[in-house]
Amino acid sequence: MQRSMPSVSTMTQELEQGVIEILDFAKEQKKELLGLLDALYEAKDQITSSGTRSREQLTSYFESLKSELILALDNRLAELAKQVDVIEQTSLPPLNECEGLINQGIYKVNRIIKEGSLILENNSADVEKVTNFKESSDSWNLNSVPAIPSLSEVACISVDRTGSCKEKLLDYISKECRVVGKAPVYIADVIERPGALLVKWSETEDDVDASEFCLQYASGTIKSNEDKHAPFHNAYIGGNSICLVKHLQTNHPYSFRASCRSDPDSAWSIWSVPTIACTTLPHYEWSAENSAYSTSNENQTATKCCGGEAVVLYSKSYLYTAGQSITFRVLDAGSTCPGDGVGLSLMNSDSHTLRRPGAAYVTVDGKVYVDGQEMKTKLPFWGKGSSVTFDTEVQPNGKVRVTVQVEEKEVTFDWNLPFIEKYMKDFTNEQNHSRPKEKFYFAMVFANEEWKVGVE
Repeated sequence: MQRSMPSVSTMTQELEQGVIEILDFAKEQKKELLGLLDALYEAKDQITSSGTRSREQLTSYFESLKSELILALDNRLAELAKQVDVIEQTSLPPLNECEGLINQGIYKVNRIIKEGSLILENNSADVEKVTNFKESSDSWNLNSVPAIPSLSEVACISVDRTGSCKEKLLDYISKECRVVGKAPVYIADVIERPGALLVKWSETEDDVDASEFCLQYASGTIKSNEDKHAPFHNAYIGGNSICLVKHLQTNHPYSFRASCRSDPDSAWSIWSVPTIACTTLPHYEWSAENSAYSTSNENQTATKCCGGEAVVLYSKSYLYTAGQSITFRVLDAGSTCPGDGVGLSLMNSDSHTLRRPGAAYVTVDGKVYVDGQEMKTKLPFWGKGSSVTFDTEVQPNGKVRVTVQVEEKEVTFDWNLPFIEKYMKDFTNEQNHSRPKEKFYFAMVFANEEWKVGVE
């Protein structure tokens, strides 16, 4: 039996389809390459613009430094010259006084010499004149001369350059400022979280000696650190390289930057280039349609407002996604009843208990229930001021690894979701149950009033 050959029309269509697919692929690749080219242009512009800005900053700084140094040197010169003036003015008067006495003595001696010479020239034998000349006070005081200080006793002004800071100053100037190609730390990754962003940073080089980091964020798009009025706020200071920045607006841009230092006494390094990110995931919210609970703080906090029977309050929708973290913070506590607790659920149909298939939760007295079965491991009792945290991770086999932490103790188990979801469809009234992949409700159940729980 002979095979029928494809028609020319069919072959033409196949060839055309192949060309169309290649063109579509080429267009997509062109779009991607153009995007890469834009990113490359932005990177090149960052290098050149930051280079120009740095040159301007260096010129301005060193001109200012030069003016301040010249002013400081002129002031020091004037101060030292004034000290020379003071030493001169205090040292010369005693010598000037001594000079006056010596000149007076010279005047008297000259007069005696003149009188004596006249007596000798006249061969005078006038006894009275000779006697008066010999007995005059000036003749008797010829052996009296004023004492003058030796050179070692008077000032000899000089400049003492011992301990001069000239070499140190020149050394400091030679080391003033540094030109840095990249900040020692950079924002490595920003991951969306409900109403939050998980920010990770890393050191640029392996030899960076950093023991403490600072993460700052600001509302809006800030591309440069040159804006000194940018409203940056500290989000974290410490030794870790990851921080969950909470209470952020959805679909609103935020700018993040990081810095580091080697020890608490050293200065902070320059800031990393700001990274802009936003979260598209709405923050966790309790349902506001349950009359047994009142909500506040944009539905992030719920309070049991009536007593009598246990009532389950669920999240507004499937807000929890596997792979994330959720923390229940107990802001206030009422009387406890068996079954009171918080946890995760596949559906929101049961309004009275979480001790059932399709739910994993921990009670106030530390019991952990998975699909209605109690685990052997118990967690500590929790109440007002406590925090209960659930972390999950999807396993390759479809199970979800759940870690529940209360205070410093935690328990980990693998939740067999494929099995329990099949069970719920086959043997319960949840035939119409259709859960988005890796999505859960979070929930709390309390019987008595005054229990107040916030979620984040």
